[in-house]
Amino acid sequence: MIASFKVISSLSLLLRYAAKITQVLDAAPRELLLLLKMQDCLRTLSQALGASHNESVAVAHACLDALARDDLRCVRAGLLGSSSDGAESGPLGSLPFASAAAWRYASAKARLRLYELRGWWTGGK
Repeated sequence: MIASFKVISSLSLLLRYAAKITQVLDAAPRELLLLLKMQDCLRTLSQALGASHNESVAVAHACLDALARDDLRCVRAGLLGSSSDGAESGPLGSLPFASAAAWRYASAKARLRLYELRGWWTGGK
């Protein structure tokens, strides 16, 4: 009885907000929707297998790695950096960006590792 009430209540909310939900989903970048769907699938899989790790941290690691690969691709292609007079510079002009990107990546990875260590130390609480 209670379960059927929850289904009816959820269905009525869905019908009431369907247009707004569609607008939000249409406006969201496809990459974000893919990321959210992947996280949902990982959570479901983790629960089904009884895994004890935090899938959000795994997704964060994968996202950081993908961003770092994209930054590296841009640096190697010479797509970043310009001289002070506005003219395009060569690959050396993007060296400060590469250093900053490497620092951002390393510090974000370190924060994630500390978060994982905290979870291990406190027993996942």
